[in-house]
Amino acid sequence: MEFELCVDGNYILSQHVFALVKSNMLFGKLSSALEGTIKKLRKLHPFTKVYLVSDSRGSWRKAIYAEYKATRKKDSTIDWNFVFNTYDDFKKRCEEWGVKVVEYPSVEGDDWIA
Repeated sequence: MEFELCVDGNYILSQHVFALVKSNMLFGKLSSALEGTIKKLRKLHPFTKVYLVSDSRGSWRKAIYAEYKATRKKDSTIDWNFVFNTYDDFKKRCEEWGVKVVEYPSVEGDDWIA
């Protein structure tokens, strides 16, 4: 039987970001933490295909409802430019490892998974 793996990239990104910020290791470990997660997941089973779904910048929901996610707490102590630049580099490397990155303007990763 063949199996495909679909990974929510933004979920693993946020999990690593907040854990690494708490331990003051964001700048030194984010890239390797993301890579390690993908490698660990790929070892679970010989998946025929692996997809990393990713939010793009912006959301179609915000165009319809401006208050979408407006009540979420934003951590201004995190260098989000660093985070998203590291994540963009990670997504490029995923393609090199045979992991298909699924991303489209204004579409969130959850939309792809659903």
